[in-house]
Parts: sequence; structure tokens; C-alpha cells
Amino acid sequence: MLKTLITLMSMRDSMPNRPRPRALPCPDRIRPAARRAVLSAWLALSLQPAWAEWTLVTESSAGNAVYLDRDSMQGTGGMRQVSELWSYARPDQFGDLSSRMEVEYDCEAGRRRILSLTGFRGQKGQGAVSATRQGPPDHWTEVGQQSLARAILQIVCLGP
Repeated sequence: MLKTLITLMSMRDSMPNRPRPRALPCPDRIRPAARRAVLSAWLALSLQPAWAEWTLVTESSAGNAVYLDRDSMQGTGGMRQVSELWSYARPDQFGDLSSRMEVEYDCEAGRRRILSLTGFRGQKGQGAVSATRQGPPDHWTEVGQQSLARAILQIVCLGP
């Protein structure tokens, strides 16, 4: 038996070299730029639920459009929350063409505050994510009578 094992081992050593199968790339072998691209895509997809149905609420004369995810509306009494998608005709001061926000409205006081915001380089929440920020907890802004936010406030406060 030992003689057979030695014979097999010597035969293995005399066999021609066969190419080894290529190893699949491991996470530590992925280039940093590719890793950032994958993470950005994952972040963008995870922040915008696949089931979100954006409904156009209003559009300004400058071409800025505001969409709501009506299914995201929640709250009772005078306090309501909703997901908003703002699409800009021109890049904003940060270079973004759209922003997705979670916003809370105080219906009785006619004011709102941004709970979180994600900026996108493309229109309607598409393209690379430029930043994700949390809004200041006590920073409420009054909703102007002729603003795009006024149209949202009216829908959200009369909503479900």
C-alpha cells in the first residue's frame, strides 16, 4: 500500500502543469474607486424604497418640481411627516439636481422642519448620492404663502 502511495505521488509530480482556476475577487482586492461606486449605488437604492410612488404635487415657473410619496404620510393631529422629492431645473448650491427629504409639518403653526436629506447629482433622485444629512432637531421654518412648500403643507395636513 505504501509503495502504491509513493508511486502515485511521484506520478503527480511528473504531470504537466495545468492552469489553476482563477480565484474570484475578494472584497479586500476590490479597488477603492469600485468599492465607493458600489457603496454609493447601494446607499441610493436603500434610501429610496422600491415601492415609493412619487406623485407630482407642484412645479414652479423656474422648472423645479416637487413630488410626494403619499404612502409615507403619517402622523396624527397637527403633526405630520412625509417623504418629499425635489427635482431642480438647475444644480443647487451643492451641485445637486434633486433632493429626497423626510419632512415634519406642524399643520397648526404652518411650519416645517427637515428631519433628513439626501442629495443626488441627477434628476428625480437618480445619479450619485452627494451627501446624506440629518436636519437640526429644533430648526423649524415658516411655510410662506406663495411657496412650493405651501402646496405640500396643504396636501399633507388634509391627507389621511
